Amino acid sequence: MILSFTAIDKNAQLRNFSCMLDGLEVALDVLTTIVSFGDTILDAQVEEDDSAIQLPCEVFDGESMSVHIQQLEQEWQAILSEPFRSPKTDGKEELLSLTRRRVTLYETRINLLNQASSTFESLIRQTEEALPEGIRKNQLLDRYRSTLSRHQRLVKRSKVDYMYLLERLSQLTAA
Repeated sequence: MILSFTAIDKNAQLRNFSCMLDGLEVALDVLTTIVSFGDTILDAQVEEDDSAIQLPCEVFDGESMSVHIQQLEQEWQAILSEPFRSPKTDGKEELLSLTRRRVTLYETRINLLNQASSTFESLIRQTEEALPEGIRKNQLLDRYRSTLSRHQRLVKRSKVDYMYLLERLSQLTAA
């Protein structure tokens, strides 16, 4: 796997890097470590077997992702190890359970998106104050603002979906 990325270092110098790594977790940890040293990732992608995956730079906050990835792996392994349950004769309880799970997932999603939006608002303020005027500053601010705008749109859409799920849950519990 090849990790390629562009970063701005603490001295506002644009840097391009590429390296060969063993796996995606290692690539994510490399990018997280770079951010923890104070650099900003502008663009990142991994390439393997003639395909490239663009990585969302906004998720690299300097904290290791390995623990979270391992937790996700444990969760999906636990789910896959559960025996398949055939549909029950009364599907209402199953539907209620699934709807409640979706409500919880949307609450988590909205909270995470709001946290990411706050982080980008902070990054915009810091960049406006810390970096000297110039093309690099403008590019970085444009990238932060577009990502913030995307997150805000996702929050709005998620809130609409969340309200729909609450209404659906209300209907299911009333029936």
